[in-house]
Amino acid sequence: MVFDLGNVLVEWDPRRLLSDAYIEQTHFFLWNAELDRGVPFEELVARMRDEFPHFADETQKFHDRWEETVGSPFADVLEMAAALRARGVRTYVLSNSSAETLPRSPVVQEILEQFDGALISGAVGLTKPDAAIFRFAEEVFGLDPSTTWFIDDSEVNVDGALAVGWNAIHFRSAAGLKADLVGAGLLLG
Repeated sequence: MVFDLGNVLVEWDPRRLLSDAYIEQTHFFLWNAELDRGVPFEELVARMRDEFPHFADETQKFHDRWEETVGSPFADVLEMAAALRARGVRTYVLSNSSAETLPRSPVVQEILEQFDGALISGAVGLTKPDAAIFRFAEEVFGLDPSTTWFIDDSEVNVDGALAVGWNAIHFRSAAGLKADLVGAGLLLG
């Protein structure tokens, strides 16, 4: 069983630090995806300061206080992952994230310790939904695509997993996930 991290296992919201104007005008999610691909944070911050000097303070704040974008763990989902492990199911994390930022969050580190392994996109230079990252996860974790289940809050990433032969669930809520896992025979009702 492979879980996404942000907004599946733990809340992640850049609006905890950044204004809506910043997010919209700097095309935040596009440049943040570069961090997810492994572009060094310092390099990207310097580029953003040059391109959007009127947002230099917010850019620096995101760099310096990234861990504040992480909210509370989703206890219900973590309990489901623990129940799966208790049934002998290996559990992993596959996340589009910067390898530089995740270690700064004690909440994230505590979550990752509960899983059999984690593959962070920024560490390998591949991102979901690219088939290459799913294939890489298969190699690293010894997964059989036909019996691998993937849970992600992004429909595009779910489609990417389905395209490589994985089973996948589009995460919308803990209750919905539980129903899906029970329906698939992975968890007991």
